[in-house]
Amino acid sequence: MMKNQNDIGEDFKVIEDIIGKIDSYEVNQENSYLIRLQNKKEKIVRFNNYNQFTLFSLDVD
Repeated sequence: MMKNQNDIGEDFKVIEDIIGKIDSYEVNQENSYLIRLQNKKEKIVRFNNYNQFTLFSLDVD
């Protein structure tokens, strides 16, 4: 969980602190993104936005 950000770029900065440098990302499904890391790994992250905070889920190896 993190505080509600103004844009998705700020959300990805928080995710980057957890899983490493992001090379690119694309919409996978509604509220879900496929993230490609600089180390060539791929992760899927899902965002659920609320008024005061954002919940996210991702698989971490």
